[in-house]
Formats: sequence, structure tokens, C-alpha cells
Amino acid sequence: MFSVFPLYDLDNDSFRVQQLNPEGVEMVPLPGDIHLDALASQSDADVRNWLDGQIESTSCVVVFIGENTAGRRWITYVIGKARELGKPMVGVAIHALADENGAQANAGESPFANSGMSARALSQIETYSPAFATSVFVRSHIRYGLGDWIAAAVREHQRAQSGRSRRQAGLGAKRSSENTG
Repeated sequence: MFSVFPLYDLDNDSFRVQQLNPEGVEMVPLPGDIHLDALASQSDADVRNWLDGQIESTSCVVVFIGENTAGRRWITYVIGKARELGKPMVGVAIHALADENGAQANAGESPFANSGMSARALSQIETYSPAFATSVFVRSHIRYGLGDWIAAAVREHQRAQSGRSRRQAGLGAKRSSENTG
């Protein structure tokens, strides 16, 4: 089971995300699920510290992308921090999930594109957009697919880290032999 930090627009997408209950995934509660008012009254430094601790303790960051997710201050911060900490990230479009009134939203922009990442870094983040028009099918697709998507992101991240370590070890050995030879 993976522990993930779910990232979404608390104002507009809480209901959509709460419908999911993905299999094989433990989602860290967000402030909206626990005490948004208490967190909102904290200083920016306190909010950053809380977010940093949550991100550090998880396997992966999952960004649930709704109509207004991109450009939100704390969403951009968490994406940057997850990148800094080397956490794998997955994007999941949720605009086609119905809200509490049964309405679907328009597709939103990618919050990854607005976070200052290079094109290479952006190409390493998978974003899933269920190809269904009905909220029930979208919800089922995400619920049953999310665990696999997270596992793939974590596996790919570990493979990339392993390859990076091998390259660095190879360079170190090459430098060492050049210095002794």
C-alpha cells in the first residue's frame, strides 16, 4: 500500500476527491478534511512546515486536477517541494467527476506546467485523464487505476534514481582510475 499526499483545490474539488476511495492507496488527510480553519489562521511558515512534513512522509504526491487547480498558491508550492524532495508525482484529471450538485466541470490547465518545471521534468510526470463522459465511469476508472498509476510512478522514480546512482558511481570510479593512472 502506498501513502500519498493528495493535492487538489480544496474549495472546488473536495467532494470529487472524497468520492474516490482508491484501492491500495492510503491518502494523507488534507486540511479540508481535518481543520482548514485552524491551518488558515497559521502563518505561511507554519503552513509550509506542515506541508513539508506531510510530503516527506509519503511515497508519492497525487495532483487531482480540476478546473481551477493550476496556479493555486499552495498547490504550486507542494509541486515544487515534492520535486525538491525527489518525490514521484502523478496527475489525475477529475473535472468529469460530478460535484455535490451533480455537475461536472471544465477541464483545467496542468498545474505542473505552471510550477516552473523544465520540459524534461514535465515529461517525466504522467497525467491521467479518464476517457469517459459519465461521472460513474470516471470515478470507477480512477478508483481502480490509481494504485497502479502510483506504483508505476514510484517504480519509474526508483529506476531513474538507481540509474543516476550507477552513473555517478561510474564517473567516480573513472575519475579515481584517471587520478591513479
